[in-house]
Amino acid sequence: MADIFRSQVRFYGKHGQYLEALTPGTENAKNLDLPEIERNKYLFDTVVDIYIIAPIVGYLFQRRAPRDGGDSNKNIMEGALASHHDKLVFSYELLMILDKQSEPDINERIRRAFRANDELTAQGMSVYNDYARGGIEVLYEKLVTGAATPEDLLRNLMDFTEEWNEKFIEETSELNLDELLHR
Repeated sequence: MADIFRSQVRFYGKHGQYLEALTPGTENAKNLDLPEIERNKYLFDTVVDIYIIAPIVGYLFQRRAPRDGGDSNKNIMEGALASHHDKLVFSYELLMILDKQSEPDINERIRRAFRANDELTAQGMSVYNDYARGGIEVLYEKLVTGAATPEDLLRNLMDFTEEWNEKFIEETSELNLDELLHR
């Protein structure tokens, strides 16, 4: 398979701004003239943490987004990607296998996940990044929008966790594995 997650990743326009709102801003954290929410308004430690989970969030919420045409304003450097490479590759492989929308044939999805040539990998990375931007939008809307205080962020996080549980966890806990295996 072609080498993935080895070069810098850039986020443009609103997606970069959303990432900024979800991660700590070191310049704002020390400015005591800003309200507390502006100094402590983050939910993820790093942008790469979001980049690992955002495509899966985008997939589960069926949300893809094209690249925003604005300026590049948030980057993930090669070092951060390298230190999280295994998690990123796992996220990529999982998404490639799950995404029936971009490739209905399971054999082709598996090939794209594990044995892709450069052309297939480029297509796969395009799908990954579209879902990542969609997932970033979901995370921003669910977690940051409407938050004026750190308590609001916590409330949004609790609401999102409850929605996640209802939508994705409780639904799967009702599956009877024995029944599925004997079909």
